[in-house]
Amino acid sequence: MPRLRNTRARPSDLDGVSGRSSVGITLDARTLTKSFIESFCNADLAGLETLLSENFHLKGPLFEFDTRTAYLESLEGNLEADPEASILSIVAEDNEVTVFYTYKENLISQHFRCNQGKIVDTILVFNTQNIAK
Repeated sequence: MPRLRNTRARPSDLDGVSGRSSVGITLDARTLTKSFIESFCNADLAGLETLLSENFHLKGPLFEFDTRTAYLESLEGNLEADPEASILSIVAEDNEVTVFYTYKENLISQHFRCNQGKIVDTILVFNTQNIAK
């Protein structure tokens, strides 16, 4: 499975990809968000599912989802791994994190809000003109 390259985020102590560390402690927002980006860019739907709250909300330029199930169903059969994906920057403060990363040669910005070891909300920003490229 492809792994992200050139990530500058601090290392985590993940036991697989989930909202819990190997010692059972809830992961911080920065680690959750980094795990989300890695799971997304590796087309790991099971990994994504463990990171999202049931009432997960995503708002983006093309779609909006109000539940984890609706979001994951939209990705089934549509999400492709990108071995060239990379995290460019992560800025975290308390339970909010903003990430700039590349996926399929597109620059993407995503702002996350986390609560109780799960991602509850995200706003996705990218140039829709690059989708067909």
